[in-house]
Amino acid sequence: MKMFVVIVILLYVSQHASAVELYDGRDSVLLACQFPTFNLLEPSVVWSRSDLRPSTVHQRQLEGDQLKDQNQRYSGRTSMRTGALRTGDLSLTLREPTIRDSSTYTCSVREGGREVSRREVLLQVKEPPDWHWILLAVLDLLVLLVLLAVVIVLCVILYKEKKYRKDLPPLWPWILAAVLLLLAAVTVVTVSVYKLMKHDQTSHKTLLSLLWTSRDPFSVAVKVLAAVLVLLVVVVVSVTMYNGIKNNEVSQHGDTVEVYGGRESVLLPCEDSPVPQRPTVTWSRNDLSPSTVHQRHQEGDDLRDQNQIYSSRTSMKTDALTTGDLSLTLSKLRLSDSGNYTCTITAFGNERRLRDIQLQVKEPNSGLVEFWVLLVLLIVSCGIIMGLGGLTP
Repeated sequence: MKMFVVIVILLYVSQHASAVELYDGRDSVLLACQFPTFNLLEPSVVWSRSDLRPSTVHQRQLEGDQLKDQNQRYSGRTSMRTGALRTGDLSLTLREPTIRDSSTYTCSVREGGREVSRREVLLQVKEPPDWHWILLAVLDLLVLLVLLAVVIVLCVILYKEKKYRKDLPPLWPWILAAVLLLLAAVTVVTVSVYKLMKHDQTSHKTLLSLLWTSRDPFSVAVKVLAAVLVLLVVVVVSVTMYNGIKNNEVSQHGDTVEVYGGRESVLLPCEDSPVPQRPTVTWSRNDLSPSTVHQRHQEGDDLRDQNQIYSSRTSMKTDALTTGDLSLTLSKLRLSDSGNYTCTITAFGNERRLRDIQLQVKEPNSGLVEFWVLLVLLIVSCGIIMGLGGLTP
């Protein structure tokens, strides 16, 4: 008879086990437990951990939650549905789970002090992926790309300046200085952000807000660098656009044409109407030998006597001798193209001087001044960042 009673009780007390895995940092986790408590007269449920003292995690009776024996580790962090004992959904919600919460949780259903069901749930709260290094890698990549773009722009500026001014010093000291500044800035930012995140245990979700609101020296350093990088980008883009506009400008005052070197081409105007029959138009510079810049006959261009410095750089309109527009297009401008250009027309042995054009090719806005401004900004910004970083031991 006693053996029969034991067998009945063992059959009546059900025991199940399940596992829940999640990463640290989640808002909450649900530990599932189901049992048809509506068949019981005075049901109650106790969630517990056998490795704690007191072991109670959460307790629910018909009157409501009974948390006087609850372990203080779970105070304010556990809850169950309002009608749990009526519906049979005895699942426990655990808020802000941490690694210390990893353990086996027991869901015990009781009636009148007798346990009628037991379910075990294994909760494993794992360390999240190391977002610190991931974020640092992304941040470093962005900083490197921005600073690398600045270095490239500076090198291009210096290269163009050296192209038109042979007295400039070699480029490698400036390139080396820019690279060293780049490495210093990236190193400071990496150390700053890593210390901030590790010291404050900052998650990847709150990093940006913390960097924005914190007055910690490292946070200030990161914000200063970000501001300087934005300023550099704005300056570089502005200077590039300004120089592009200036270098494409052509100003003409009477017989004087002013243009910046490096421009694709310039038009030297000359007209004659009506054009005599079988004319020869010659553009020349008297300070050169040979002096011919370009020559056009009725049959077409005659460049046999052309000065070689203008080879493949001059042209006139195909119908120039028909329309009377004898203007000369000079391409790939150089500083040495500055001079007085004479347009003459010859027909039946008579030569007429139509126009003298004074061409002034100026040094292009290569941005040497802007280069020094950017270099000073880089030095000052890196100095500020390293100085701020040194404020924290």
